[in-house]
Amino acid sequence: MPKIAEWGRIKIYMYYPPKEHPPCHIHIKGAGCEVSVDFSANILRGVFNCFSSSEWKSIVTWIQNHPKELQDNCTRAQNHQKLNHISP
Repeated sequence: MPKIAEWGRIKIYMYYPPKEHPPCHIHIKGAGCEVSVDFSANILRGVFNCFSSSEWKSIVTWIQNHPKELQDNCTRAQNHQKLNHISP
């Protein structure tokens, strides 16, 4: 499971198929929890309240600032290619 971004205690991962499933999404780990969200920051699994409000805001802002990079990594994952790191 490649880590594609990290800042503070927030770590962002993306899986490869067959473990990964549609729609394209990321896994956010930190504070002893994991939340899966799509590229619009909609929660698919888990709860966000294990992150502080400022951490969650930074996560949502990061997603909004990197739609192309996230989609590119999704395509790369589907093709089993190395994923690119995305700056915080």
